[in-house]
Amino acid sequence: MARILIVGATGQLGRELVTACRQQSAEVHALVRPATRRDAARMKPLEEASATIHEGDLSDEASLLRACGGVEFVISAVGGMQVADQAALVRAVKDAKVQRFVPSDFGLDPAASGPGSCALFDAKKAVQESVKAAGIPYTFIHANAFFSYWAFSLGNTRLLPHYDNAFRPSDSIMLLGVLYNGKTEDAAVVVDAGAGSAEPPPTKASVTVGFTISKDGKLVAQAPEQTYDTPAATPGVGPVPLAKYAPGKYLVRMKVRDNLAKKDYTKEAEFVIR
Repeated sequence: MARILIVGATGQLGRELVTACRQQSAEVHALVRPATRRDAARMKPLEEASATIHEGDLSDEASLLRACGGVEFVISAVGGMQVADQAALVRAVKDAKVQRFVPSDFGLDPAASGPGSCALFDAKKAVQESVKAAGIPYTFIHANAFFSYWAFSLGNTRLLPHYDNAFRPSDSIMLLGVLYNGKTEDAAVVVDAGAGSAEPPPTKASVTVGFTISKDGKLVAQAPEQTYDTPAATPGVGPVPLAKYAPGKYLVRMKVRDNLAKKDYTKEAEFVIR
């Protein structure tokens, strides 16, 4: 059974990696920050996956070495704001003699954009070079680009994306989500009395969505819930002015309840105010 450490296991991509590794019968290990470990909602998927928890942080190299020491493979799924902070993780992977390392380098290959085109791509390129210089076995995964970076330009509304999710107090943000494949049920058959024929029954869904913003595990803002009767929808909240928000990192959480399927889903994203 392969032993795999996932760094950033509670993020959007990290949770999917945890699920995929468990489906492959791997032994899942997860590195989580102390504040995250106190967040029951974020820890629940890891508990359900029977993951071995290692408490640590990218800034704590000793904790990284301890976590890497018990596994064969390390996959980093940290967000864009932490891509440049993987230097200590690269050293820990080398010192622990991990068999293969996958850094957080998903999305577009930085070589395709060229130096100086984007700070995030430059950071990814620097990570690639540090991995190669360390002489450790590695795999770089480039899935081209994430659709979320271009979704802002679709339709009649034009929003300016911040690729590193870094904002100033003078900015405002939009919280956006995309829902699809909601469970549906047939409504009552409508009969045309004149012709005596039945029209195809329409389908209805029931999906409830709520957005929250938190900082250091504490709720900062919460939007009223929205309910949709269609299987697909694009819920949104905003613009949200950031003038009253203190500098630091924030977590946006979108909670979705499919009322017909009786299932709950959660998606998260981080942003920072500088």
